[in-house]
Amino acid sequence: MSNITAFLGRCFPDKPGLGDQFFLWNYVHRKLVVIHTVGLEIRAGDDMAAHAKLTPIWLEKIQNLLHTIDFEHGDRRGYLIESPSGPRIIQKAIKPYRIPCDSLWMPHVDMTELEMTKIGAWDHVIGRAVWRGRETDVFIAYDDLGLRGIERTMNAKKALRGMDLTYEIVAHVFAGDALVGFLTESARMARPMRGSDRATVFAGLSKLERAGIVLHGITDDLRIVMDEKGGVKFTDLLHMRVYAKHERKQFEEDAQYAHWELVTKLFDDLGPLSASAPYWFLKPANIILATTPSPDRLLLITTRFQVDMPGADLHNSEAKNKARRKQSSKSARGNPKTLEIGSLQKGAMVLASLARAKASSPPPPYTKYPMSNGNLTSRVMLAEEYPATASIVELED
Repeated sequence: MSNITAFLGRCFPDKPGLGDQFFLWNYVHRKLVVIHTVGLEIRAGDDMAAHAKLTPIWLEKIQNLLHTIDFEHGDRRGYLIESPSGPRIIQKAIKPYRIPCDSLWMPHVDMTELEMTKIGAWDHVIGRAVWRGRETDVFIAYDDLGLRGIERTMNAKKALRGMDLTYEIVAHVFAGDALVGFLTESARMARPMRGSDRATVFAGLSKLERAGIVLHGITDDLRIVMDEKGGVKFTDLLHMRVYAKHERKQFEEDAQYAHWELVTKLFDDLGPLSASAPYWFLKPANIILATTPSPDRLLLITTRFQVDMPGADLHNSEAKNKARRKQSSKSARGNPKTLEIGSLQKGAMVLASLARAKASSPPPPYTKYPMSNGNLTSRVMLAEEYPATASIVELED
């Protein structure tokens, strides 16, 4: 498993001129490396569709240069640069924004201490990890924009301590001496909100208002979930604001709009199927990595994605999934290991360089990616920019 590297997603640069950011996670070193594709950057007036078509091309360049990335000792940022001799990746340190550490209130944990079980990215990295035998949710960032968002969210969670309205922070995450994120209680047992949760949700909003707090930006059901006890949890606190006493008039106006008008509309529009769901509701399907006759050959995999939405009539029942896993185990050589490499709407793919297999077989045929009832079939290098969700990868010894 030492060569397994996950592509977590792509986002726009935090600073002009650096190129789009491609997030890579190395399993064995438990390390995130952000690759800036210098020259690939969307600008005002550019064709978004044409820009998206370039993403697989640059992703293929990164995959071909994967063996040149030093995940163990190299810097967490790299730059894909075109040169007369061909593309190359240079890992070089920069000085990102540093979150102040003078008001932290929970234990400190280094990234290398976390055993990641789910991971994905857009403007920051989120996932799930086991820490000291406890399942937690992970939120980390490495660029200025993401780090400032982490800082704002931590301050918001600190303001809500003891109110039982969000998942509490259990540790602050460091990369070396830099604060890059935090761990919270696991939200794995949560569910999306339903129309019957209206009273509970508004009671939670009223509790916020009694503390002089308004949670701005509740425009979809991504930001509200119900915990296993039926209580409401607010998951996106980036735009939460605590108002001073002299701001009473502004507070009342903002609360009326952000809480009562927007959330009332949200419930009125809430149908039997949620339009979207937080990352922990996306359930991955099983795949097996195709064997390759050469370690230098591009890895091609056929991936099935499955999204579990409330009330959805899924094609694959749990019994079918178990049968598929059983059949996969029979066909695999050696003892399979399981690693879940992502769980976001923006997707995650494997960019693994595998050692030469004892017995080679051709890769799966190329299949276009028709989207139907939450299922997606794709070829790794030619998949859509943001495929549905993640995958569980069974690896042979």
